[in-house]
Amino acid sequence: MKNIELVLKDITSLEDAEKEARNAVSEFGGHFSLLSWYDKARGTGAPQEVCSQENWKCPRDYAEHHEADVRVAVNGDAYEFYFIKVPADAETLEADEVGSIHADVPKQAFDNVQGG
Repeated sequence: MKNIELVLKDITSLEDAEKEARNAVSEFGGHFSLLSWYDKARGTGAPQEVCSQENWKCPRDYAEHHEADVRVAVNGDAYEFYFIKVPADAETLEADEVGSIHADVPKQAFDNVQGG
């Protein structure tokens, strides 16, 4: 796994850190998907089904076991992001099409499905 260490001033939120991490990983070329992350200040990470309220080790272990390609650490591990490269031949789901397919599914049933 490649590592990128970013030291950034004025980063105070997970969203800002993620934006900068995505910019950094884009320099490798191709399309990358966020696989897992950790926010040290809030003590939480993702994927939520696995790592909610866990320590930093859960998102890191998840990323390693799913063969993440790039780790981006922001401000000395205040935020960590793990990305996996999407194969060039992977198909992209269209949000409108997915929404229309699931339009008749009750929200409670849809939210109870992994990835829903």
